[in-house]
Amino acid sequence: RIVDDIRIDVGKKGRSEDIFSSEYITEKVIEVRRRVKNIWVKEIKKNVKDIRVMSSKQSLKERLINHYEYLLIPVGLVIFVLIWGGISRVAKLPEYILPLPKTVFIRFISGIKEGIIIPNLLVTTIESLSGFAIGATLGFLMGYILAKSRIVERLLSPYIVALQAIPTVALAPLIIIWFGFGLNTKILIAAIVLFFPVLINSIVGIRSADSEIMELLTALDAGPFQTFFKLELPSALPIIFGGLKMGITFSVIGAVVGEFLGASAGLGSLINMARASFDTSLVFVSIILLGVLGITFYLIVSLIEFLILGKTVTKKI
Repeated sequence: RIVDDIRIDVGKKGRSEDIFSSEYITEKVIEVRRRVKNIWVKEIKKNVKDIRVMSSKQSLKERLINHYEYLLIPVGLVIFVLIWGGISRVAKLPEYILPLPKTVFIRFISGIKEGIIIPNLLVTTIESLSGFAIGATLGFLMGYILAKSRIVERLLSPYIVALQAIPTVALAPLIIIWFGFGLNTKILIAAIVLFFPVLINSIVGIRSADSEIMELLTALDAGPFQTFFKLELPSALPIIFGGLKMGITFSVIGAVVGEFLGASAGLGSLINMARASFDTSLVFVSIILLGVLGITFYLIVSLIEFLILGKTVTKKI
């Protein structure tokens, strides 16, 4: 349609020498860009409207199924506790081997009263979230650089992969020697553990941008910031959030590894203390709290993903 309009204008021009003048060509290029941009914007608005209409037509049956899915979580938890208690009773295992769920719950309450649960939980939470913030930021920035530059990727990829291949337990003692036993050491270990998943997902996400739209933005003289915020970041966000959901749980693992090797506070330190005194119930309490902490972090990231990307994209991820 745009080409036909230009041909008509050319026919109206009259003289062939005016058609090839720089002023006339510049005028037509600007007109083509403007019309292409308008058509592109209309198509995007149309696609967004179609997606909203499809989402609003979700059947009652599908909504009921979605609500029933949430009930599976507490049901599964009840079944797990029943199996746990059944094994402990049937096998007649001593409390220091496998305590009953009731015993673990009582130890949890007594631990709160003793003041050993909440402070250690807060320490691990701070270490995990701080490590997540640092590792996720560095992972995304490095992922963007590697995604945009093949040379940098070939230069740094072998070393990044080698760092990821080294077990955290083997790397942590060296970090403790360099930085001591303080809070910053656990934060650094947590950041290292989650760095790689965020890095890989960022590279894949940035490179998933539509090449045709990229060419169109280039033709419209879009700058690097416009291309990033209008195309690359929106295209990469669903994949990046997948890495963030993995990374937030890895940050808990990294923090606990650091606490195991040397710390006076945190759930990892509490497990070491309970293990030394054969307080198996307290070990179970600490492990359960770590699981709850990881699930809570995961749900928070999923909620942020839902608020930013919407229900349709979140369900696909």
